[in-house]
Amino acid sequence: ISFHVFFSLIIGFVTSKFFALEDRKSLMLSLAFAFLGGVLIDIDHFIDHFLTFGFNFNYDYFIKGEYFLRSSKAYILFHGFEYVILLGIAAIFIKSKKYKMILSAFVLAMLSHLLIDTFLFVNPIKGYFILYRIFHGFNVDMSGGILD
Repeated sequence: ISFHVFFSLIIGFVTSKFFALEDRKSLMLSLAFAFLGGVLIDIDHFIDHFLTFGFNFNYDYFIKGEYFLRSSKAYILFHGFEYVILLGIAAIFIKSKKYKMILSAFVLAMLSHLLIDTFLFVNPIKGYFILYRIFHGFNVDMSGGILD
């Protein structure tokens, strides 16, 4: 999580400077949306945990990703390069500098999150495409990383 927080905050800061919106409110918006895109997308891990264990939350199981092992499924619905691609395209067409900054911070932080998950946790990049997971029944192959 510390990698995600660190890179998200850097992305939020740099994005606000890139769009030359120097006011404090713009910086806070950029930081908030970068944090949302780069850190809070992990909220979907709670969904996977609850689908596996119901409302019996177990912190150790959660941190260790036990829900992947027990269910042999990885839904992680917010982890998808398709979102990055679609929202990135949308950011290109937004006219407002403020909204372009907000969406760019979100998308870049989300991209950094997915890349960190892919390379730091040695998960196959194809597993972070939601369509790939759908077509493979959200199945997990633990011998080759989180996603087969």
